[in-house]
Amino acid sequence: MSHSAIIILIMISMGVLGGFINYLFSAEDKWSWGAITKASIIGVGAALLVPLFLQMISSNLILEASDKPDGYFVLMGFCLVASISSRAFISSMTSKVMKELSDKTDQIRNEIEQVQNEIAPVIEKSSELNEEAFDSSIDEQEFELDEREKTLLKAFDESPYAIRTVRGLLKQTSPELSDRESARHLIKNLKLKGLVGELASVPSKSPKPRYFITNLGRVALRKMQHVDNEIIA
Repeated sequence: MSHSAIIILIMISMGVLGGFINYLFSAEDKWSWGAITKASIIGVGAALLVPLFLQMISSNLILEASDKPDGYFVLMGFCLVASISSRAFISSMTSKVMKELSDKTDQIRNEIEQVQNEIAPVIEKSSELNEEAFDSSIDEQEFELDEREKTLLKAFDESPYAIRTVRGLLKQTSPELSDRESARHLIKNLKLKGLVGELASVPSKSPKPRYFITNLGRVALRKMQHVDNEIIA
C-alpha cells in the first residue's frame, strides 16, 4: 500500500473512531445510529483537516511518517484527538484559515497599493503635460518660490528619475544646495504647496523617504520659467 493510501486510511479510520468516542462522551442512554453516523462524519471531517493544521504549524510529519518507526502512530494520535474534539477543532481551524486568508488579502492589497504609488509618479513624468487642466488652480494660487525652491523643483523636473531621495537631489543641485536639513525643509514647503509629493508607503528595501514632482509642480515651474524669461527679455 502506498504512503498516500496509508495516510488517507489513517485519517478516515481515526475520524470514524474519534467521532464514535465523541458520541459516547456526549450521548444519552438511548442508542442512535443516526447520531453515531453524524458524529463519525464530523470526526472524519476534522481528521481530514489535520494535514492543513500540520502545514500551518510548519510540520513535516506526513512526509516523514514513513521514514520514522512511530511516524504513523503519531499521525494517528493527531487525527484521533482532532476527531474527538471535532466541533472545537473544526471551528478553530476555520477561524485560523479565515484570519490567514484575510491577512494575505490585506498584504496583497497593500502591495498593490504600493506598486500603484510607485508607478503613478513615473507615468505622470513620462506623460505629456496638460497645462490647461491646471490653469484655474494656478491662477487662484500665488506660488512665491525663492531661488533655492526653484532650483530644487527644477532638479525634480529635469532628472530622468521620477522618484528622488534627498541624497540624490543634493548631488544634482550641489553646490547651490548642500545641506540635508535645508533640503528637507524646502521639500516640506513644496509639499505644502502641492508641488511635490511623497510616496505614501516606503518599501522595506528602501527605508529612505522618496519624493516626486506633481503635475501641478511641473505646470507651476513652466509658468515661473516663462515669467522669468519675459523679465529677462
